[in-house]
Amino acid sequence: MAAENQSQQAWTSRRVIATLAVSGLLLYVIFWTPPTLGRFFSRVGGTAVMLVLAIALAYIISPAVERLRSIPVPLPERTRRSIAAVFVMVVLAVLLWLVFRATSSGISAQLQEVPILYEKASTRLQELSDNWLQTYAEKAPENIKRFIEESSSTWTESLSEIGGRVFEWVIQAVSGVFFLVELVLVPILAFYFVTDSRRIRASTLGLLPIRYRDSVDELIGRLNAIMHKYIRGMLLVCLIMGGLTAAILYGAKVSIFLLLGLLTGLAQLIPIVGSIVVAIPIIGIPWLQNGFTSALIVGLLYGLLNLLQANLIMPVVLGREIKLHPVTVIIALLIGAEFAGIMGMLVAVPVAAIAKVTHQWYQDLAEANEEPL
Repeated sequence: MAAENQSQQAWTSRRVIATLAVSGLLLYVIFWTPPTLGRFFSRVGGTAVMLVLAIALAYIISPAVERLRSIPVPLPERTRRSIAAVFVMVVLAVLLWLVFRATSSGISAQLQEVPILYEKASTRLQELSDNWLQTYAEKAPENIKRFIEESSSTWTESLSEIGGRVFEWVIQAVSGVFFLVELVLVPILAFYFVTDSRRIRASTLGLLPIRYRDSVDELIGRLNAIMHKYIRGMLLVCLIMGGLTAAILYGAKVSIFLLLGLLTGLAQLIPIVGSIVVAIPIIGIPWLQNGFTSALIVGLLYGLLNLLQANLIMPVVLGREIKLHPVTVIIALLIGAEFAGIMGMLVAVPVAAIAKVTHQWYQDLAEANEEPL
């Protein structure tokens, strides 16, 4: 009897209204949010990218800024933080410039080989389809032969178009004035995020009722720690995977090993899917240049490297707090792609990690018999 009374009391009007509101919000998200966000990101996509880059840069440099800020000098705390942020950014810019100077000539030379490789891949695909038709001409039905002939020509044309469009996109992005302006604004925004992080946090908490501020402040602290670990960890994973992949391709005498290593490093920002997509050129180009044996060896080493990444590198670098099941990661990536394309895929995993931490925070509050929100 007491259990029934407790159950009836649990479903108060407040909880019923909250349940209906959440259900309505979910229905809206499922049916109306994707097209709305698609139009929204088509207009503010550049600004969103700029903010994401600025936040990521702020998280990357903040540990060094905090250490420099803690040096005892007779200056106000805000001034010490600002000087430390400027110093760290200057050092980072110098390091990036040195890396660019050391690798730009090699990457530029390798970029010039990409159109040749596209042409070679198109020719090889056409040869394979012709050989198949000659070998199985008598056994294959007429409709299958016709399909192979049409598909082979479509594939070769698609490869050429993709290569041309990639170069057009790169040239447009680099030459765009607005892109350059946004690129300059990234370190400026990161500077303010680092120097005014406490003020921003206090202002956010000030918008909430007093009784919720302590619990929300704890949640912000958890999310802040997770984002610190995720961004720095993913940066390290990108460097490790890009460097090791470039070393494997260099050992296999692939001419554009630097370019493919850079591509592999960037692909790690989209877990699982990025590694699968970039595997196509990583295995295909050794096959074009050095034959099947070279492609097989590179494919085996690349597969082993990804196993080490999933079972050793990622758990050590990111820790158990951010560990997400592969199914969760794939679903998050699909939802992110549906909402905001590539940009959505880039932020899908950290958003999923934030959701996981927020759920854990809510459970901790419930176990402590405290009222969350």
